[in-house]
Amino acid sequence: MTPRDLKYGDDFNNQTLLDNSLKDAVTGDNPWPGLLLQSSVGCLWYWCCDQVIVQRSLGAKNLTHAKGGSILAGYLKLLPLFMMIFPGMISRALYPDEVACVDPEECRKVCDNPVGCSNIAYPKLVLELLPYGARGLLMAVMLSAIMSSLTSIFNSSSTIFTMDLWRRMCPQAHERELLIVGRIFILFLCAVSILWIPLVRSSQGGQLFNYIQAVQGYLGTPIGALFLLAVMWKRMTEQGAFWGIAIGHTCGIIRMGIDLAYPAPDCGDPETRPGVLLNVHYTYFGALMICITSIAIIVISLLTTPRTEEELKGVTWFTRIRGDSLEDNLEMKNSKDNRDEPQCEGVNNDAEKQKDESIEVMDDTSDDRPTWRRWLDQICGMPSKSHSQDDPHIGSEMTQKYLKESPKWKTVLNINAAVGLILTAFLYGFYH
Repeated sequence: MTPRDLKYGDDFNNQTLLDNSLKDAVTGDNPWPGLLLQSSVGCLWYWCCDQVIVQRSLGAKNLTHAKGGSILAGYLKLLPLFMMIFPGMISRALYPDEVACVDPEECRKVCDNPVGCSNIAYPKLVLELLPYGARGLLMAVMLSAIMSSLTSIFNSSSTIFTMDLWRRMCPQAHERELLIVGRIFILFLCAVSILWIPLVRSSQGGQLFNYIQAVQGYLGTPIGALFLLAVMWKRMTEQGAFWGIAIGHTCGIIRMGIDLAYPAPDCGDPETRPGVLLNVHYTYFGALMICITSIAIIVISLLTTPRTEEELKGVTWFTRIRGDSLEDNLEMKNSKDNRDEPQCEGVNNDAEKQKDESIEVMDDTSDDRPTWRRWLDQICGMPSKSHSQDDPHIGSEMTQKYLKESPKWKTVLNINAAVGLILTAFLYGFYH
């Protein structure tokens, strides 16, 4: 039998599994056990703790709206299979010499990256197949999506640094200082991102998707384990959460440092990576991180003082709705407000008058800043005065009102969640 007589899928030297996306558990580039664990439990942190996602849920009107938004996002998350994976496979089949180049010199000529050119798969399709008008439209859409994602990530990171770290270091910082610190931190993130590009290009064989998944597995997986235990286990303590996540992140940073220090060799070059990097796939390491973080949290929590039942009210899944029934609490609250309303009418009127007077005085105050200073503040988004005020306290009654769900919409949301899970399982089975 000559090589020309061979059919696609037959080979003298290896075995090819046609129409199967679940690779071998040991020798596969994406082993199926690690792939399933990383795409389910390992990515839990993204939906539950990532600031870009969480800030949308926190802005919901009530629990029903938050659940509906999450379910809609879950439906939209099915689209990357058809919008990213299938176009990549088509590009790989149409341009094997460019997208799937093997020789380092040839890859350098194609995309200026000796490690590989798989990252040009989608732009290659756009530039080679589409007409001129559609090319510009799709490239503009791609750049807009990138800018939107970067804006959300930078703003979220800046908010976390400014509100959680800087205010702790400088408790007396005023609003203007916080805005300036936030913008400077965004510039710092931009500089770090630019300096990090060479490491991204050389890591994980030059495959951007694998690099993203690897870094998320190293640094994000412990957060998912922490969130799951915090919501479902009432015995967890603050010390257990802190030291558990610290241990998990330490292990992840060590693995990421080794990964960046020992990149994959080019084709034909000898293997020089250590065994912990060569024999333990990053998806398996993510599963190992879940176990390490969970064990550390459980052990340390059992060795420290547990929280009281009063402290647990409203902070776990089992204690999210506390006290008497919602209707009784709301009726008691309304009756109490009605009894107190006549007694406080005069006080409220005086307060409103003082508020109006203060507003008038503030409006009449002239702005004595120089012209260049006003223009600079306008460009940078700096307010002329501090408009910050304390947030109103949200009591238990208001919390229970937010958590109350209509039986009708609760059923609709549960059905949609089940349909989403069924569709995901079907796609796993159909394209396995």
